[in-house]
Amino acid sequence: MEKTEKKEVKKVIKASVIKKDTKKVSSESEKVTKPAVKKATTLEKAKIDKSKFAIVEINNQQEKVYEGEKIVVDLQHEDALVFDKVLMFVNGGKTTFGAPYIVGASVKGKRIDNFKDKKIVVSTFKAKSRYRKTIGHRQQKSNILIESINIK
Repeated sequence: MEKTEKKEVKKVIKASVIKKDTKKVSSESEKVTKPAVKKATTLEKAKIDKSKFAIVEINNQQEKVYEGEKIVVDLQHEDALVFDKVLMFVNGGKTTFGAPYIVGASVKGKRIDNFKDKKIVVSTFKAKSRYRKTIGHRQQKSNILIESINIK
């Protein structure tokens, strides 16, 4: 192959690459049109009714929960969860308080997944003895979806 033939082959290859990358031109209006891009579908946020909520004791911590909400708590092993330590329940204008818990009230949820929280660095130091120790800790957590709040 001669040099001129190589140049022509390179030009043809470059031209084909350029044609693939250029935008389409419509013959009617000579305007540049972009191809339709499909957007990735995302899950729509669950519509949460803010007028109905409960305060529940989970692992000795109080959590304010709404139906359809996702919460993060310390590690839970069960898939289906029922929390019966409901301290307060609000439905619109009606408020019910427990002493200390509401009898017959429960919150049902399901565990979505378990994960580890961000790392916490713990350092130990003793003066005048050259003792230094550094360790890390990652707390295990669970994502829980609150399915329903029931009261009798």
